[in-house]
Amino acid sequence: MAFFSEIYAGNLIGKRVLNSEENYYGKVIDLIVDIEGENNSVSKLVIKTHKQNVTIKWDSLQSIEIGFLNLKLKPEFSEEKWEYSDSEFYVVRSLLDKQVVDTKGRKVVRVNDIKFAEIKGSMVMVAIDIGLRGLIRRLG
Repeated sequence: MAFFSEIYAGNLIGKRVLNSEENYYGKVIDLIVDIEGENNSVSKLVIKTHKQNVTIKWDSLQSIEIGFLNLKLKPEFSEEKWEYSDSEFYVVRSLLDKQVVDTKGRKVVRVNDIKFAEIKGSMVMVAIDIGLRGLIRRLG
């Protein structure tokens, strides 16, 4: 289930994650896209907790409160130890703040932010932001 029409990675990275009792659980450090899925949607979040980095399935989210900058987990969520997988694309680690060649192959641009949109109930990566607005959004 998605909670928005569009959102940027910069709005989620570093934001607090609360458990179902509204206690601090950790903060978002990466988004994982399943590249073997049919629409390249976000499948998991990487959360930095007090003890270690763990992954939480995207559908474990109960709500996203952008105004309060909180992500709330469902009571029945489960965590997994964070391990890299070849079938997963780590958005922050692999794309954010990296240089890529534009679609015309003419110049190298820096990825300042990544846009996601809700498509059929999934959070799908749809665009990158190379402009000043994306950089300012991330800097706050």
